[in-house]
Amino acid sequence: VGGEGGGLAPPPPMVLEAQMGYICHVLRLAAMDYSLVSASAPSSLLQTYAPDGAAVLNSLAWCRSLLSSPLVDIVASTREAAWFGGSDEQAAILRRAGSSFKAIVGVPCLESPGMWGSDGQCVRPAEGAVLGVLVLYATHPIPQTQQTALLLSLLGSSIAAATLAAPAQSRTLSPATSYSLHPQPSASSALGWLLLVAARVVQADVAEHWRAELGSAGGGVSAR
Repeated sequence: VGGEGGGLAPPPPMVLEAQMGYICHVLRLAAMDYSLVSASAPSSLLQTYAPDGAAVLNSLAWCRSLLSSPLVDIVASTREAAWFGGSDEQAAILRRAGSSFKAIVGVPCLESPGMWGSDGQCVRPAEGAVLGVLVLYATHPIPQTQQTALLLSLLGSSIAAATLAAPAQSRTLSPATSYSLHPQPSASSALGWLLLVAARVVQADVAEHWRAELGSAGGGVSAR
């Protein structure tokens, strides 16, 4: 587990934060953790994103102490996503603990990101060493559908790609832990979050989405 990838630093914190914000928005998550994994050391929590801020801290503390670390180890070992909260027994455990979470999902970030065609079909599955593991926390059930599995695989691959694309000078064996709590944006969209990710990846000041359309006569192109 971890392999040679264990020596790589994680993606830059601002890039990782934008990626976390995007998936939290799309899946309406309460929080998300990103942990580094290595064959030579225990997994370590690196960064957290919680849209509702401190409101979820108690549930997060309980889950981290009893569930998150074993879940991270399972995902790192099997190299596959792992779900908790879907069965009646698991749901009862969360209720007895007073946790507000209904679903906890671990997602691997593999060293060689997967590739998908324009039709949404996987051209090349993600492979290689496990660089890190994402843990998603939701106060509602997350459907275990093919679409959700594809989205989570894309997320793991995008974070792995950001890790490998990080500047060489930022790759350290012991990156500093950062902890982010942000209020829910008053006006946000999935496209807005993706633009933020793109801007932070290339360190752009502005990111825009343009749509090109043929003119009514078919002779010109207008952009919006």
